[in-house]
Parts: sequence; structure tokens; C-alpha cells
Amino acid sequence: MLERLKVEESSYSQVLSELIEFVFQLLSEVFQDFKYGVVLTKPTGKPIQIISKGINEAELNGLIQQLELSATPKDSPFKINGFKIYPLKGKLGSYGYIFVAEGAGSESAYLERASETFTKITELLSLLDYHFVDPGTGLPGKKYLLDRIDEQIQRKIRYKEDFSLIIVKLDNFEELSRNLPEESFDALIRDIARFITRMKRKSDILCRFDLDKLAILMPHTTSEGTKTFIERLSSALNFESFHINHTAVKCKFSLGYINSEDLHTLEHDEFVLNALLQLTTKGKRAQSHENLFTVEIIGNSSKMAKIKEEILIASQTDMTVLILGETGTGKELVARKIHELSARRDKPFVIIDCASIPETLLESELFGHEKGAFTGATSRKIGLFESAAGGTVFLDEIEATSPAMQAKLLRAIEEKTIRRVGGTELIPIDVRIISASNVDLEEEVKKGNFRKDLYYRISGMVIKLPPLRERKEDIPELVNYFIKKYSIEEGKIIKGVTPAVYELLKSYDWPGNVRELEKEVERMIAFTEDGGYITVDKLSPKITAMESHVFSLDELVENYEKNILIDALLSCDWNETKAAKMLGISRTSLIAKMRKYNIKKRENGTWN
Repeated sequence: MLERLKVEESSYSQVLSELIEFVFQLLSEVFQDFKYGVVLTKPTGKPIQIISKGINEAELNGLIQQLELSATPKDSPFKINGFKIYPLKGKLGSYGYIFVAEGAGSESAYLERASETFTKITELLSLLDYHFVDPGTGLPGKKYLLDRIDEQIQRKIRYKEDFSLIIVKLDNFEELSRNLPEESFDALIRDIARFITRMKRKSDILCRFDLDKLAILMPHTTSEGTKTFIERLSSALNFESFHINHTAVKCKFSLGYINSEDLHTLEHDEFVLNALLQLTTKGKRAQSHENLFTVEIIGNSSKMAKIKEEILIASQTDMTVLILGETGTGKELVARKIHELSARRDKPFVIIDCASIPETLLESELFGHEKGAFTGATSRKIGLFESAAGGTVFLDEIEATSPAMQAKLLRAIEEKTIRRVGGTELIPIDVRIISASNVDLEEEVKKGNFRKDLYYRISGMVIKLPPLRERKEDIPELVNYFIKKYSIEEGKIIKGVTPAVYELLKSYDWPGNVRELEKEVERMIAFTEDGGYITVDKLSPKITAMESHVFSLDELVENYEKNILIDALLSCDWNETKAAKMLGISRTSLIAKMRKYNIKKRENGTWN
């Protein structure tokens, strides 16, 4: 039985919760019958979370008090109260300590295994660091920023504290990057970062958001206060000359910002999206479409990157779109995103589920009816095609429509006119049609179950959504999103999910796709205590039934390392040199590890 001590509430522990749980798993492989544990600390060295085994409360309190008294984090092993303390170090500083009773190292076999374990933990820390630190500038990276935004969202929910996000974009990035080597360009960004640091408050967080963008997160800030700072910063940036190798470089900037006062949906992707949309160049909105996706489109796998690109292309046209995918893959969400990013975004988005409405009523729902058109028609009704004027009509499960209804839909789409049931007047319509189906409509056409001419009319562009089993690398991101969503609804703060839970979630095939995963997370949160972690015992029996293999120490490390390598390669679009630099290892070492884990890029951007 594990003894857990919650020292204080801190969202910093959310960032590293996976790390401490994983390190504890590794330690349990070595020190099975001894006293040992892990303490997670703030960068200052103050303990914020402890997991231990075999240590009574008095011993643990004494150990923690001594660690707090030591104040400055240590770089090498030291002793306290009969325990050997091993620092956990990374580029951001100290993550915490491993502590082991001195008696546990009395036998050479344990010493050897302990040394091997600590070496592997150190290697993992160096790989994990790239999630939080931009290697070119030493600034915290995008993932670190998103985690900090999540913290501010929790403070907004609990304490009504507003905050702002500012994006600083280097407008002449392309010109400068062409004329400067990579090292010099990173040096330029560092110089810009130093300048911004002198202007911002100590509490503000400066991060490297992208190659050409820096981000400033401003806690406890009003919209008006942010506007005042933006004006001052914009004026100073565009006046200042920055230097590379003692040579002045003229930079051009644009700034965008968003404050939590201005948004109803509190999600980090929503903040990023709105800050990017507000970027201005000479008073005009920038035309960059990068990251223009709100939180519902979750996933950074190669398949989801392709879907996001297709959504963006579809949103810039008025063509018909057909979305194909299994039940639960998110067809309606994709349709909504196309509408929200299109020129029709300010007009209605109307949904009709063709399978749930009897054919006799479907025509009336879509086209409307006149008074007396049929029994019960006591007044004129305006149909969805009319009520959605200027907007988008989403026809879900269109394969369920009858041949007669298909003919009427075809005529409406081709002629852009409708006739109400029982009416004679042709009414012009201005709507964009997006359809969806969970079956292969081309096959249905071949079988004679769906009109060929209607299929060609509704499939101006086809988007095929992958099932969740084909993009399992997106599961952690989806889980984190659903945790935020349902923990807020339940009024709980859920600190995270243990690595063992992720492994089991990835081993399941999810026949119900994302919708099934969402319900599983909602269920797990209901069974998890406020302030706790979701553990294996909270999973449904159908998931835990997949746990047929007990992982060894080496397998745990290898699985963790393999996922980190794949993540880095995907982030760098399979550029091995960039991925190696991001991970802080040589390209030769990266290639060796890729061979070890048989990681190979396929033509479609996935891996073996």
C-alpha cells in the first residue's frame, strides 16, 4: 500500500505528474522490500508532491523538513536522516529527488540495479525536457505555455482571476531566416526575448511559441491593462534595433492578444486561436491560418494534421463537402469547424439527422410546409433550408434518405430553390451543404442504394475521418481534454493520469471511437477523488481485460522512450536532424534508436 502526502495544491505537479508516477514504477522494480520514494519539487526546491513506500509519517515529515531547510536544489547525491537522496535534474532545473533508505544499497546487486535505474531515469529526463524547453533559445516552449494557460484557467474558474495571452510575431521572419544561419537566428530571438523580459512584469511568462513567434502569458491582468502594455511594447519593439554579431538587424513585429474577459469558452486552444486571429500588420488582420482550430479538433498525429489541412481548404470555398467516418469519429465537429472558419460563420449552422426523422416529416423539416398541406399542418412552417439563409445545413447520415427524398435534395442543390410541402412557389435558397455518412457511399451507389448524381453533387470535397484505433498516439491529448472538460463540470481538480492507464487505453481498439473514449474518461472522473490521479483501478473492466502482460523495467523505459522519439519526429515532420536537436542528442544516436525500435516513416507520414 502506498502512502501519499499532499504537501500543497500546485498546478506545477500537473505538468510532471506522469514523470513522478513513472519514476516510482521504475523504483518499485529495484527496491521492492525497502523504504524508498520520490518527491516532486518546484524549481526552488520546495516539495509539492511525494509518493513513498514503507516510510512512516514521522520519518517522511522529518525528511521533507530537512529537504526544505536545504533551500537550494542539489546537483549530486547526499544523505539526510538515514536516506540517500538522488537529485532529478533537467534543463529547467530540479524536478525533485529520489530517496532510498541507506540499507537498501548494502548489497552490490542492489547498487548495480539502482545505478542502472538512475541512469535510465536521467536519460528520460533529457528526452522529456524538449516538451518544456525550446532548444534554440532556452525559453520555455509551446507545451509549457499551454500547461501554464491551463493553470490560469483553473484560477479563473476558482478565483475569478482574469489573465491575458499576447502573441508577438516577427513579420519579416522569412527574409531574416533566409539570410541568417540557424544559430544566428536563434541568437536574434534570444536578443528579442531579453528586450521583452525587461519590459514585462516578473510574474509574466515569456515562451517560444513558434519559429517566428514569442508568447507572453500575463496572470491577474484585465483587458484594459493588457491593451496599455501592448501599446507600449509595440511602440518599443518597432523602434528598437536588435543585434547579431554586433550587426544591427531591423525587425518588424505585429502583436495580437486575448483576455479571459473576452471569451466564454475557457480552453487553451481557444486562447491561442483568438490571439493569433488578432495579429495585425499595418492595421489589417494577418492572413496566416496556422493553428486556426478551436479545442474540439483534438490530435496532432499525421492523420489529424491532414484532416485539419482539409478542413481549412474546405472552409475557404463554398463547395459541398462529404464527411465519411465511423460512428463516434467526430463528423459533426468537423462540419462545425468548416462552418466556423468559413465566410458564413456569422450565419446559422443547422443540423438535421436524416436517420432519426421519418421520411414523411423529413421533407417538411427541410423544405417547410404550407398551412393545410397535410393533417396537423395548422399553420405555415419555414423549413431548415430557409431558416439557415446564408449559413450551412449539415445533413447527417444522409445514406438513410429514401430514393424519393434523394431526388428532391438533388433538385434543391442543383437549382438552389425549394418548394414547401403543399406549396407552388419556388423559393430561392442560399445555403452551403455539408453531408456525412458512416458508410461507404461509393459502395452504396454501386449497390443501387444511393443516387449516383446526388453523390457527385454532395461530394465536391470528401473528408475521411480515421477511426481512433488508427491514431492511438492522439489518445493522451484527447484524455487530457476530456479530463479538463468533465472535471470542471464535476467541480473537481483531477491532476492527471498514470502512465499505466495510458498504456491500457492505447491497447484497447475503441469500437465506439472518440465518443466511447469520452464516456470512459467521464466515468473515471466520477470515481476519482478531488485532487487525485486517475489510476488503473478506475478503468472499465473492458479496458483492464486488455492487461494480459506485466511490463518489465526495460519494457517500461523502452515504451516511454519510443513514444517520445515518435512524438519528436512527428513534431519535426520527420526531419531527423531537427528531431535530434530537439531531443538534445546526436543524429547518429537518434538513427540508432530508430533502428532499435524499428521506427520507420511510411509514405502517408505514419510509422511502423
